[in-house]
Amino acid sequence: MRLPPRIKHARTHRARWIALAAIVLVALMVDRGRQAWASQAAPAAGISPVLCGTIDAVGGDVQVLDSGRSVLLTALSGSGLPCGAWISVGAGKSWISIRHRDGVTLHASAGTFMALGPVEQVILFRGNVFGRAEGGTPELQVLTSNARSRIPLGMAVVIYNQGEEETQLVSLEGTARIENRFAPEGVMDVKEGEASSLNFKLLRTVPSAPRAVASADLREKLKSFPIDDRIHSLAVRAAFQRGERKFAATFDQEAKQQAELANRAPAEIAAEMLEKEKEAETERMLMGKLADKVTGGVPGGARLLSPRASQRVPASAVVKEIELSEATLKARKEKAERAERKRLMRELSRMKADESP
Repeated sequence: MRLPPRIKHARTHRARWIALAAIVLVALMVDRGRQAWASQAAPAAGISPVLCGTIDAVGGDVQVLDSGRSVLLTALSGSGLPCGAWISVGAGKSWISIRHRDGVTLHASAGTFMALGPVEQVILFRGNVFGRAEGGTPELQVLTSNARSRIPLGMAVVIYNQGEEETQLVSLEGTARIENRFAPEGVMDVKEGEASSLNFKLLRTVPSAPRAVASADLREKLKSFPIDDRIHSLAVRAAFQRGERKFAATFDQEAKQQAELANRAPAEIAAEMLEKEKEAETERMLMGKLADKVTGGVPGGARLLSPRASQRVPASAVVKEIELSEATLKARKEKAERAERKRLMRELSRMKADESP
């Protein structure tokens, strides 16, 4: 059956349109596949193609962002962490364990906000970080807004309080170091079981002298980190042994005062207090020389010239001293007169004896 030319032309036109649509659809699918492959092969904007670490384990509410804090990355065990990645650990019992590419191990507890770096492995903005550097690995560096903590070999905890602007380093194994990041010449060595801190609000430019850490406080702090019992026991034992260590038997008074000023007072306040003590000592020495010159070196002459009422000699004491002196002179005079009378009476008796027949 032959179709009319009009119907035959319509069918041919429809077949052409179907073929053209199929070609366009195939082209779109190929282009979309290329874009998907390109997006998987190339990193997104703000994400470094170089990894600085790997997540060993994670628990609770933990978020990982790219260096620009615009892309949310995967926060699962085994996920890679690019350099510059930001890590936010939520509240409660949240935590994360990270293995840095340098070989050091990092643990962050709840409330910690930090970033990973290639040189300074941790840039800590707030919270607590437990770090361990084993043999054969570079030293672990933790950078805060005011300090740099270095752990060449061993374990340590770095705490940064954003409100107080205070960085604290607690060494748990080996010797760690803390320094002012703006004045690195003032380095403080912190031995295991000791802690040192740097606080800009106290106008301190160098870290404080290391002090022993209470094992009870350290035990509570370590509970927030995902560490095994062996490492926990080693850290607590180090703090306990440091607390049992005894210092030298005695110090002289000046050394004690300087130690207390260095440990408790800010640097500028301590220097001011020492300067005032020197001025007071010089004033006391000058007053003593002036009193000796005015009173002719009489003992207790400085009391007579002192403006303080507590050091003045009461008038009654002076009068009493004068009365005692007069009584002594009178007694001596009477004693001499009695002796003279006895002598005269002996002379008279001897003369009478010589005149008698």
